[in-house]
Amino acid sequence: MDDKKPASLRGKAKRIKIDSRVVAAALKRRATGCREVIADAVTPGLRLKVGPRGGSYTYTGRARGHRPDGTRHPVSEFTLGHVDDLTPAQARAAVEELQAVLAQGRDPKAEVREAKAKANADARARQTIRQVADRYLRSQQNWTDDDRERRAQQTEHQRQESLHVLRGIEEMGAGVADLWIGDMTMAHLQGVLDLHTGKPATARHRGLALDKFARWAMRKGYMPTNPFDGYERPKPPKPRQRQADAADVQALWNASDLPEVMHAFTRLAMLVPLRAGELAELEPGNIDLERSAIVLDGKETKNGDPFTIPLASSALEIVQQRLAVTGERERLFQLNGAGGPMNAWNNYNRRVRKYAPGFHLHDIRRLFVSVLAEQGVGDADTTDSLLNHRQSETRSGVRAHYHQARLWPRQVRVMRAWADLVSYAVEHAEWPPMEFEDDVVVALGSVR
Repeated sequence: MDDKKPASLRGKAKRIKIDSRVVAAALKRRATGCREVIADAVTPGLRLKVGPRGGSYTYTGRARGHRPDGTRHPVSEFTLGHVDDLTPAQARAAVEELQAVLAQGRDPKAEVREAKAKANADARARQTIRQVADRYLRSQQNWTDDDRERRAQQTEHQRQESLHVLRGIEEMGAGVADLWIGDMTMAHLQGVLDLHTGKPATARHRGLALDKFARWAMRKGYMPTNPFDGYERPKPPKPRQRQADAADVQALWNASDLPEVMHAFTRLAMLVPLRAGELAELEPGNIDLERSAIVLDGKETKNGDPFTIPLASSALEIVQQRLAVTGERERLFQLNGAGGPMNAWNNYNRRVRKYAPGFHLHDIRRLFVSVLAEQGVGDADTTDSLLNHRQSETRSGVRAHYHQARLWPRQVRVMRAWADLVSYAVEHAEWPPMEFEDDVVVALGSVR
């Protein structure tokens, strides 16, 4: 049976002078699904390859000499053209031209690759800062099938970082966003940092976000180097000295002149130590009424970790009131009048500081820790876990599910105690006095 096959298909192919008769016979056998490679006996390295869907002439060889690293050029197969476009004589002529190029030490395949890479680099360089920034921001997003406003699901940290990139590019100056990405310079970044000389935290966040964007653009080939490489990072701002107190809690709780939604939001913020952005983005789906808890997915927290925090009865009452007037896919606290995410924190701060000068929402998280410690409520591990700090997950090693289950009752008791302390502060503008019994500190309205 094998004797009827062409010589090129019986073990090692014999060299045959490729001519029009050989080509015609090979193309005829193609109709049967036959694949064959015919080596030319006249020109070494020349082959005729024929398959069910076509045929072509190829040449196998290597460039003369060595590459810059001292190694020889690799043996490569070069396609000369389709069998319908070249005669055997033309194929041999093409081999002679190719051999002349290889004799010069040139590698045509490498030259083609380099030309394509240069063309791609040139095309990428002909992108504006705005266009590249848009691609960068999309690359930082994790799209889901949920078409809720078709918005990307990002962690709070990613959202804030994206805003710093967008605002930083705007602050580079009019028209800068429409410059080629390769025209971006250190002077543009320095101009942004200089705008925030009196705001070290903002300057630091802008610089870090823009530097990360530039490093991504360099890795993706939009520009050869990072123009911000080695920039002098602004020092972290000094911690604020002012601390909130019980009088602030009382004043804000009773700030009835605030808009209804803002007032409810502020009250819940004092009862539940979530981050401001996490609290502002709460939706009905985040509320577990059966467990009396707020449940956040990893995409909804700053550190990207899922988080559940129990609600005391007074906090649950506020949540239920908001649920009664909130649609299924709406925010519990729609603080942005245009219907989007909350982005007017300066306006919020201006309003609440009429009642508590210098107040920041983050003060509540610090107050939560310090007052509970002073009142002898709970322990540092439980308190820290209620703030959803990353280190709270690793303080004693990575917590297993059974450990979280054991921690939950303690978290519930601490949150109830905190609600009692807030209630006392609202009534008395001070924290409850301490009672000492057998050297054990007991707070009025302590953990039940």
